[in-house]
Amino acid sequence: MSARLPRPSAAYSYLRFSKGEQSSGDSIRRQTDLRLNWLKRHPHVRLDTTLTFEDRGVSGFKGRHRTDGALGEFLRLVQASRIPRGSYLLIESVDRLTREEFEVAVPMVISLIHAGISVVSLSPTELVFEPGMDDSRKMMLVFELSRSHGESARKSAMLGAMWESKRESARMSKTPIGRQAPYWVVPVNDRGESVRSGERVAGYRLDPEAARAVRKIFRLAIAGRSSNAIALQFNSEQVPAIGKAPEWRGAYVLKIIQNRAAVGEYQPRRNRQPDGEPIAGFYPAVVDRATFDRANRSVVGNRSRAPGRRAARHLHPFAGLLVDAVDRCPMYVRTKKGQQDQLISAAAYQKRPGAAPWRLFPLVVLVDALLGRLEELGASDLFADDAGGKVADLEGRLADVKRLLERAEAKYEADPDSPFWVGQVDKHDREQRRLTAELKAARLEAESPASANWNEAVELIRRREPERLRAALSRCVDQVSVLVVKKPRGRLAACQVHFRGGGRRSYLIVYVPGYKLPHKQVPDQVRVLSFAEAVAKPDQLDLRDSENVAELAKALGSLDIDAIFADAPQPTAEPAKPTRRKPR
Repeated sequence: MSARLPRPSAAYSYLRFSKGEQSSGDSIRRQTDLRLNWLKRHPHVRLDTTLTFEDRGVSGFKGRHRTDGALGEFLRLVQASRIPRGSYLLIESVDRLTREEFEVAVPMVISLIHAGISVVSLSPTELVFEPGMDDSRKMMLVFELSRSHGESARKSAMLGAMWESKRESARMSKTPIGRQAPYWVVPVNDRGESVRSGERVAGYRLDPEAARAVRKIFRLAIAGRSSNAIALQFNSEQVPAIGKAPEWRGAYVLKIIQNRAAVGEYQPRRNRQPDGEPIAGFYPAVVDRATFDRANRSVVGNRSRAPGRRAARHLHPFAGLLVDAVDRCPMYVRTKKGQQDQLISAAAYQKRPGAAPWRLFPLVVLVDALLGRLEELGASDLFADDAGGKVADLEGRLADVKRLLERAEAKYEADPDSPFWVGQVDKHDREQRRLTAELKAARLEAESPASANWNEAVELIRRREPERLRAALSRCVDQVSVLVVKKPRGRLAACQVHFRGGGRRSYLIVYVPGYKLPHKQVPDQVRVLSFAEAVAKPDQLDLRDSENVAELAKALGSLDIDAIFADAPQPTAEPAKPTRRKPR
């Protein structure tokens, strides 16, 4: 059941699946193929790739994708008129959009349609829910929304009853609940072997190697070592990590210390909240209760401030965007009392195998330097498709074709039996229709939300609003690759900003720390250059390519910092404040 689609507009794709393991399955490929096939059948509609809306591993039953996820972001952009009227929202099926209860789902979809957004459901049959649709499609929309919620509600009830039965059996007779267990515990079958796919879990046993690591964690914690220090030590000693991460992390070490499964307890949960009292003796204990209590008292004593205060210092406009160019790991903010915050590769800080060298760079220097340069950029500098050049070119070509079509039509009217002019009229008519469609798409691109997003980001840079700026930058910037090079007198940070849509800008930040002498104080020196001013072939360097990173690191290694500052205005040395001697 498909409706006749209106003329050109922009399309936005929304992809969602409920379970994280589906990312390695067929869900993404299936949803992507359906979207691409629809776009091929509608060449007058173009997919806006500057905005991506994906909720991976997020259920549509409780509404978290609508309140906190990518769907919520799309709804906010529609409400703010940042998504143009006449646009399309492409989804695999209605249940990908929402599985919430009827009273919530219907108003949400109707609000999209009222805002001029056509919702295209691609499977099992193509359905277009659009402004002015007929009654049959309205009824189909209501039916699909009701069906989606009904299926999820039925599954939720069945799973709830199943888990309630499992929890009751675990509480009454300590019956294993399945493969769910701490990473140092191995589910086994009736023969005491690790369970295979399809086998029933009959019990649990300790993994010897993982259990040794856990016991060592408790010993070090009792000795006064912090969770981060333990993680650093384990990574440097190449102790095999347990859990999902390939290396040890302080947060997971702390979780192990505080997890009462270490003494064999299992805490049943309902909706992620504790359900009743813990079940003692459910798992094999890896440490005794006295060791567990001593380690936790030691961890609490090591805390010098309340949880969350340290994390607040790490917030900056580029949070979540900075990536070390050498090992492709996120940049971590290292804090130390009495010193300014420093950026370093998270892998290097945690001493992971294959990490980048230990190289620090001041956070505030990098942030101020990048914001100063980005503030000067306009949307037309970053998003080439937003410029009016393509529109002007298409307008000129369309005007030429219209003149040729008018001439051919006049010749045809004068000689209607001529097959040549019949062919010319048909040829120019088809060309006119093709160019008209391209022109409408180009005009829509010129009004793309990418431009508005960047203009908003620039305004927030000027107003110095870091909280809102971080969200605005994340909508425009894909990532910022950072290569830190250590020099005898200072540091170099090669930063390449990769914008959504393919554009990029590259800068070299040169930093020489200040110093204090008895009679004067020399401040920090900072200079920001483009790659073109510092290295050869700057346009060819992509810091997402390991070979380009190695080439740039070699070039920067031979760069003379003194020469860079030789032609720059030199800072005036400030006299040091005289120290007062205490009277004897």
